Amino acid sequence: ARFEWNGTPKEAQNRFSVFEPSSDSLVRVGSSGRGSAYNQNYDFEPRLGFAWDVKGNGNTVIHAGYGILYNEPETNLLTVLSTNPPFAVPVSLTTSTPSSALTMQNAFSQAQSAKSIAPLNVAPDFKNPQIQSYNLEVEQRLADTMGFKIGYMGSKSTHLQILLNQNQPANGVRPFAALSTSSPIDPGLALTNINETTSVGNGNYNALWMTVTKSFATGLQFNGSYTWSKALDYNSYSSTSTAYGPPQNSLDPRGDYGPSDFDTRNHFSLSGVYDLPFKANRLAAGWEISTITVLQSGNPFTVETTLANDGVVGRTRPNLLGHVSTRKTLALNGNIQYIPQATCVTPASGCLFSSPGTGFGDESRNAIYYPGLEDVDVGLQKKTKITERLSFNLRTDAFNLINHPNLGQPNGSFTPGSATTCLTPTACSTFGQISSTRFPIGDFGSS
Repeated sequence: ARFEWNGTPKEAQNRFSVFEPSSDSLVRVGSSGRGSAYNQNYDFEPRLGFAWDVKGNGNTVIHAGYGILYNEPETNLLTVLSTNPPFAVPVSLTTSTPSSALTMQNAFSQAQSAKSIAPLNVAPDFKNPQIQSYNLEVEQRLADTMGFKIGYMGSKSTHLQILLNQNQPANGVRPFAALSTSSPIDPGLALTNINETTSVGNGNYNALWMTVTKSFATGLQFNGSYTWSKALDYNSYSSTSTAYGPPQNSLDPRGDYGPSDFDTRNHFSLSGVYDLPFKANRLAAGWEISTITVLQSGNPFTVETTLANDGVVGRTRPNLLGHVSTRKTLALNGNIQYIPQATCVTPASGCLFSSPGTGFGDESRNAIYYPGLEDVDVGLQKKTKITERLSFNLRTDAFNLINHPNLGQPNGSFTPGSATTCLTPTACSTFGQISSTRFPIGDFGSS
């Protein structure tokens, strides 16, 4: 077992400010009853495991384990609080006509009087992310140089980090229109989005995996594995808390529960080396062939509109009107058309994605999967013995031997009411199209 105390990071001069919804105020951490950005976290992490040699001869072994682990606190979780007023005061002023009254001396005060702010925040009850990890594995010896494993592994994650807009409009009205007139900082100033880092996310992962391993003998060694898995979560946190964006509806983060961005249902890999059995002479002997092969199914993506119904552009999903078929056809602009460009403002015949209006769409997050990955790399080596101590090696490698383009993620964003058709090469919407590969093909292949 392990016990951890993860202290809340602080700024030496208390140069953090946070939004207090109870008083509709912007307050400085270290004052106004807010001693720290969020409460201290104390974590207990037990672990348990066993290994059982079933027959006592080392041929069949069963392993199992369970553990609770916590993520460490992140300083970049709090550094964004230093960008809130009064430590950073962004202002802008846009006028449609020149004003003789606007000078270098009064430009800041005029912009300041017309500005609004979008403070960043951290939930005061923020908890360190927790994961419960568990696995069960059976290992069987097949021969002196070969073994087979099959197992289940899973995890359940709670208190995952997720960004929520605490000032999301409801029927066009924000809960907090402006700071209170009694706010210690910028009283009465207008408010827009209040993106708050919370720990209300959840996720889970379940997988069945198999592997066969052969150590080098009789000129052959290889390692092959297959994984069948499923990963689900609210949001696949993969960036700083302010860069990843809130869910479609911050009042219902569970509505974004679906396949993880990295969900890969099937994954197969094989690596091996084989000494070709030619021994007649120096020219025939010493040939070796090797491979690294990866085959996997695709990852999911979400179709989204450019509407800002939750206060953030590009997070609102459409209403799904039917089954979305995927195919790879060449569009007039040279891209790959993967999903139909069937969008509409109101439901109509032939339409698949319709505008949700001022509400939120019923399409699930990460409901469509884009193409998988296939990569076969092969190497051929010739080792020629010159003397007892000296040899000459010649090697050639072929990366992505099957010359398969591993396509990237389609463009899943559209603007309701705008044309999403491809009539000519220059008048061609890129919605539903793939315009790139997963990774550029280079010296190390495309995987």
